[in-house]
Amino acid sequence: MEKEVRNILTINGGSSSIKFSLYSVNGDLKQQLKGSITRIGLQDAGLTILSQNKNYSRLPAKAHNLQEAAGFLMNWLEKNARVISAKGSQVTVYVIPTDEELMIAKTVSRVLSL
Repeated sequence: MEKEVRNILTINGGSSSIKFSLYSVNGDLKQQLKGSITRIGLQDAGLTILSQNKNYSRLPAKAHNLQEAAGFLMNWLEKNARVISAKGSQVTVYVIPTDEELMIAKTVSRVLSL
């Protein structure tokens, strides 16, 4: 049987950016990657990723508003960082509310059908 991989995803949203970090929780808490979506609402919005082995990437992001940026981030994480490992995996969302974080958490929850 395959060992369950547990992750914590932290998200901090502001008026024109979203910062995030992904940590594995297998014994020790270890940061796997971190990044941000910046310039939300502008044509040159971008997703920047820095992995644990210091690989750096910058990609264009579809982020006309915070809701679209949150959806873009979750889709990227699901496809590229295996945040959601298998159909039927249990995902728990905890929200520490402030104006933007609450809106982003609600969008993420909606995107993930929670």
